[in-house]
Formats: sequence, structure tokens, C-alpha cells
Amino acid sequence: VCPEIATGNLGCGAFNGHHHLKALQQWMAASVAKRPLRYYTFKDRMFRDGVLEGFVEWAVSADVRVGEIWRALTRLGQDEDLFGRPPLFDRVKSDIEAARADPSSSGAADHDPAATTTASSPTSKAE
Repeated sequence: VCPEIATGNLGCGAFNGHHHLKALQQWMAASVAKRPLRYYTFKDRMFRDGVLEGFVEWAVSADVRVGEIWRALTRLGQDEDLFGRPPLFDRVKSDIEAARADPSSSGAADHDPAATTTASSPTSKAE
């Protein structure tokens, strides 16, 4: 078993992937696998320090579950342009907070194994 997952903005260069979404996907997968994540932002310090770490700090302090992030992404993808404005992390946070305020609207699935997995705190590096 590998002690830690080292990854980064996979598919975000020549393939035009969305690095906010890729970070969330890989973070969710590492959390469910219960593996530490070392996320390399490839010298993008603004993303690391201003965006990713702020979201991670909020999610960990708010005890956000992987299932909550997944459901937020699913709802956002159905209702609007997933990559529009405001930034994806802000919209995921707002969606989770709204769902927590009104649990009847969250559509939580009891059979979702990730619903009870806490999103763990990754280590991000801008290398």
C-alpha cells in the first residue's frame, strides 16, 4: 500500500482540464482511499495559497464529507456552467452550506459510501 499519493493538475495543460475540478476529484479519491495526498500545483502559488488552501481549511474545519462535495458538484453540473463564475470552490462551498441549512433539499443518498468519509487535509506544493 502506498503511503501517500503524489499528484497535480493532471490533464490541465494540453488537454484543457479544469484544475479546480481536478484537485477536487483527486482529493475526494484520496480521502475515500484514506491516503494522504501531496498535490503539486506546478509553481501556481496563487492557486495553492489563495484558492486551494482556503477551500481545504474551510472544508476540514467544517467537517465536510466527500459525499457532500460530490453532491455539490453533481448539482452544480446539472444547473449551470460548472466552470463559470464565481470560481468553482466558492460555488461548491455555497452549495454545501445551503444544503446543510436545508437538509431536505440535499438529495443525500444513504447508500453512498463516500457520504460518511471526511475529506482529509492534503499537502499542497507549488513545485
